[in-house]
Amino acid sequence: MQRSYYLILIIIWLSGLSAYAQISNFQFKRFSTRDGLTSPIVLTITKDKQGFLWFGTINGLNRFDGYEFRTFRNDPTDSTSISDNWIKCLFVSRNGNIWIGTHNGGLNYYDPKSEEFISHKRKIDGSLGLPFVDISAVCEDDEGTLWIGTNGDGVYWKESSGKIFHRFSDNSSNPSGINDNTIRCLFIDSQGNLFAGTSKGLCLSQKNDKRTGKCVQIIPGLNTSPASRKSPDVSSIYETGDGRIFIGTGDGTIYKYNEKSKNVEMLFNLGDQFQETRDNWISCIHEDPYKRLWIGTLNNGLRIFDSHGIILYDSRNKSTDPAGPGSKNIISICGDDAGGIWIGTREGVAFFDHRQKQFLNVLYEAENHNGISKGSVQAINEDKDGNIWIGTHGGGLNYLPYGSETFQHYVHDSNNPFSISSDYIL
Repeated sequence: MQRSYYLILIIIWLSGLSAYAQISNFQFKRFSTRDGLTSPIVLTITKDKQGFLWFGTINGLNRFDGYEFRTFRNDPTDSTSISDNWIKCLFVSRNGNIWIGTHNGGLNYYDPKSEEFISHKRKIDGSLGLPFVDISAVCEDDEGTLWIGTNGDGVYWKESSGKIFHRFSDNSSNPSGINDNTIRCLFIDSQGNLFAGTSKGLCLSQKNDKRTGKCVQIIPGLNTSPASRKSPDVSSIYETGDGRIFIGTGDGTIYKYNEKSKNVEMLFNLGDQFQETRDNWISCIHEDPYKRLWIGTLNNGLRIFDSHGIILYDSRNKSTDPAGPGSKNIISICGDDAGGIWIGTREGVAFFDHRQKQFLNVLYEAENHNGISKGSVQAINEDKDGNIWIGTHGGGLNYLPYGSETFQHYVHDSNNPFSISSDYIL
């Protein structure tokens, strides 16, 4: 996407150490209903294969193209509209379709080619489809099998080419099955194993056991140590680029899963002590391009940790900062292709571009012959070597070599047949 800029932000690459030194200067751009969101409460965010960002709210689905929001809401007179406006979860499949879990309308998927929604409804005899249950999680394994978690109805799955949804649920007669029907989150790791976070702990179903419903209880209750601790909810699961799997719980504890021992190691708790409130409920975990771990809590803001577990940023200390996330209620986090971080909150969306603290503001200055040329900026691009090219309206082409702060200018010269043909770069 190309945009016109009157104020140019030029990338200056800094070392990792410098980036850490400026971590307290994180600044977020905020989006609200004034910008086109259908609701300030954003429950889920994802990025599709075309580069669009999708925001699920309690009052409709929003698509952002970098300029404006497009909204999708239920229309009772249109069978191809989304079935419900309360969007709980989003997932982009391998073929580019977007699966949408809703609160009251069951499961939908959006076909980008036809721009239509298809709702998976159960027939009267119950033979096909899904009931209109509260969908809490959707994911897909490497075979294309779709996995759906519900709030009270267990787990469903469907083969990529099939139409029948199979179900396995909490069953006291099957001790090796899932431990609860309230599914907080579902996750397929890089090995093809299925993790299910429930209101009673964490279940692991090995790759070859997934369809049988056989599970191993990894965190079966969390109510023995310390004695005061009772909350077993597993609320978030995330795998980093190097294969580490982190598990977040309702009381603010972060665990790391050990593949060899098939067990978990407690890393830290976000509170001063284990709490029964939902203040530190870990709603989302995300790793950014600098290997920093972003942890969002339901009622206690955003924390950022480095790869050694050292806290780098705590939004609780910046509750009045106009450049902060703008909310203590962090619900979802998603990264974009450029490394930007999008955060869904109860007060809208916050956007953080990790390059901001590596930018300089550059304006045209007539006396600065090494600066950018005069004219509004029509296009900015970066080549494979990291050099920046900037086209202007009337000022020709500007070239900024990687790591430099000095511009080179290419303008039309009627006496030079090898010069650029025009100073108006579109």
